[in-house]
Amino acid sequence: MGKIEFDDKKFTAKEYINDLPSTMSAGLNSIAKGMSRRCNMSFNDIMMMQVGDFMESVVDFRKKHRMGGAPSPFLVKS
Repeated sequence: MGKIEFDDKKFTAKEYINDLPSTMSAGLNSIAKGMSRRCNMSFNDIMMMQVGDFMESVVDFRKKHRMGGAPSPFLVKS
């Protein structure tokens, strides 16, 4: 699987999630809340991550906790 890439690395996870349709943003918010509970990070710290780092963390979190693969609409194979 390729590395996750975004056109503009300056976006934070919060800004990116706010621009998504509500069903996608709700899913990512839910995963971020689970990450904050299990990974010793505050939800606000997770939301302030750069979007590329955030999505890589989401992929790793989902794999580690056996939640399946990555949410495919967010991946760009390189």
